[in-house]
Amino acid sequence: MERGAKLRRFISVWFLCSLILCLVGSFPPQVKGITEAPSSEAVEPYLFDPNSYITVIPHPQDVTGNQWSGAPSVICDKGVFWMLWREATTNPPTRSLVISNSTDGLDFTEVWRRSTTKIGGVSVERSSLIKDPSTNKFKLYFCNADGAYVWRIYKLADVSDPANFDHVTKKLVLDVNQTTNNWDENDVKDPHVFYWNNTYWMLYMGNGDPWGWETSTARVGLAYSFDGTNFAKYPENPIINASLSGWDSAVVPNDAIVYANGSWGIYFEGWKDGKGRIGWARWSKGNVSVPKKDSDWLFECIHPEEPVIRYLDVMRVNGVYYFYYESGTNTTDWHDLRVTVVDPNIQAYNDNLRSEGKPYILNIIEAWASSLTYFSDRLFLTLKGKAGAVSTTKINTTDRGSPKRVSGATSWIYNDTNKILTVTVTHSSPEAIVIEWTEDEIPVGGYLIPVKKFELLAPWVSSALLIAAVALSAFYVKRKRKKQG
Repeated sequence: MERGAKLRRFISVWFLCSLILCLVGSFPPQVKGITEAPSSEAVEPYLFDPNSYITVIPHPQDVTGNQWSGAPSVICDKGVFWMLWREATTNPPTRSLVISNSTDGLDFTEVWRRSTTKIGGVSVERSSLIKDPSTNKFKLYFCNADGAYVWRIYKLADVSDPANFDHVTKKLVLDVNQTTNNWDENDVKDPHVFYWNNTYWMLYMGNGDPWGWETSTARVGLAYSFDGTNFAKYPENPIINASLSGWDSAVVPNDAIVYANGSWGIYFEGWKDGKGRIGWARWSKGNVSVPKKDSDWLFECIHPEEPVIRYLDVMRVNGVYYFYYESGTNTTDWHDLRVTVVDPNIQAYNDNLRSEGKPYILNIIEAWASSLTYFSDRLFLTLKGKAGAVSTTKINTTDRGSPKRVSGATSWIYNDTNKILTVTVTHSSPEAIVIEWTEDEIPVGGYLIPVKKFELLAPWVSSALLIAAVALSAFYVKRKRKKQG
């Protein structure tokens, strides 16, 4: 009798644990923002290669002169990406703020647009969109230049749906300094707003001179507010200053801010001798104050031979980084809005392949790698891109040479001179690509097992445990009835 009671308790506990594991393993992972990761005492900068990218919003078509799409501000709310961005052309002269949304962070649909003919002023630039955790409403902050090209920062009334922002509710929230010879007497622009510790914080670019990449005194300032509307400037501004003679001794505007475990890091631009570079500054844990700059820059952002990187914004969703930025080349008059998507696990795996002398990914244009595995002289990767887009992936084959087969691709070509394999894919869904340097059969169980093995296997393991628990329970009940009969 006692033995039967113990067995029943064991089966009940097993059944309950299996049921919980099944439910957990079956649900998709929760979408999280940058404020959830990664856990460390100090935030470290994460790098990306702008030669790998996806075009999110192409530059305006059928116009001449400057054609710019960019200056993004992106948030992710309940699985939906919301992006506030700026469109600009010179012929005809137009400046517009636009809001678009997306479920995958790649393919965006426009839901709201206001030009300066409605907003007022003559121009708009980098602005800021946030979701207020205290009210569950969206806030929009934007910079607007008047006829004399003096920039100020404004706000629209909060809304529950970003498609419903009303330009008539425009309100000034941060003005230029009214005193002369001040570092932000001519411009306050490019706000980046975030909410922490019951306070709204705003990073902004201040400038005390007429604008010029080598002549102005643009620096990064900080303002704060307890209601999201009435902002006061931090008394120790500017919080990021120019160096005396280093790579950032000219203009220093702000780009993006990331938060992790109570600490912040700021990507910012630095200028000298016609070259722009992106640097990194750190706020100490739990202390919003004057950040400490790293001594060296992370990468060049504007250079004649390199892609332009302006107005960087960063999102982290389910452990994957989304770097949004305005980009083109320094010799063109157009800029696209792009995103570079990086899974740190896959990037580390790819780096290991390179260090071990195995085939590895050089760059991907118009897609990103969501899984990557190499074994038995085969490279398995999954590429995600916008529906209908054509992506190109370049792979350094090292000493493996030309592959025997490439499956899942639209086409491929191998260059024997530089050992580069170029794979072209037309996207309709995540595309599985297999590159083989051998004629051997694929080992059993060896096909398309991604880096994140548990995420793939968890639902099957939990389902198997649940089935086993049900079967054992049924066997026990049948056995008990047989004894009673």
